[in-house]
Amino acid sequence: MAGDESGYDSSQNPGGGYGASQQPGTLYAGKAQSQQPATPPTKTPPARTPASDVRLHFYLPLPPDDQAKQAFVDYLDYSWDKTGVGPFSGLAVRLTLITNEKTGIKDLKHSLTLSGTVVVYMGHTSLVQVKRAKTKTFVAQGLTPQLGKTILRNRSIVALLEKAKANIVVLAGCSTDACVPRKLKNDVIVITTASGRDGVTHSAFWARALTGFLLALAGWDFDGKTVTQRNAGRATVNEAIAAGNKFFPPGDHFVLASGDGSVQEF
Repeated sequence: MAGDESGYDSSQNPGGGYGASQQPGTLYAGKAQSQQPATPPTKTPPARTPASDVRLHFYLPLPPDDQAKQAFVDYLDYSWDKTGVGPFSGLAVRLTLITNEKTGIKDLKHSLTLSGTVVVYMGHTSLVQVKRAKTKTFVAQGLTPQLGKTILRNRSIVALLEKAKANIVVLAGCSTDACVPRKLKNDVIVITTASGRDGVTHSAFWARALTGFLLALAGWDFDGKTVTQRNAGRATVNEAIAAGNKFFPPGDHFVLASGDGSVQEF
């Protein structure tokens, strides 16, 4: 998550403002005609900062109790190969859990400014019903970590993402595919959620989908019960999305809303 090349004015074009001594047939004609505008140097895009922090903004309850969010983090970085080192610790990647709903918008904005981060928002969205829909269908008009309180509206989300320094942003909220309706101008990778016909997805599905997605990025497979190393190594973003989408009900899925899905983050 390149400058415009300016045109050349008439004084730099053959025949535009040159005196008689520079016209074809004079001593300097060959030299004047052979001169070419210098090719501007190609701008090299800034190097991508390797991700070193997965920032988990979790504002939805996870079953069975209040300790489940920390248990989720512990599960992600459990030593599945019995070496004593978890998948993320082995890559020197932190897992930061953020759960205060009251400061949710402020905390999310801060995380987006940090380079070398994967930012995950799992929380409420403010939903509006689609008019003229044959069935009761909702779309998101913004994020609302504290349900019924301040809304971070879609326009503001896009503006924040276009300035973001985070590497990957995952919006695990109901119908967040409406929050980012177009490709962004920067290279931040943004993943949203399509929530099927009714526009609603439940947190239990996101928990499993995020487990599959994040572990795949780190080079591990989650089948719903066990975790094993991926034979193909660390997944690309597209491959990790596919791994996570196995755990959604029909109609719900993660969507690559912007950015390069062929990137291998870790």
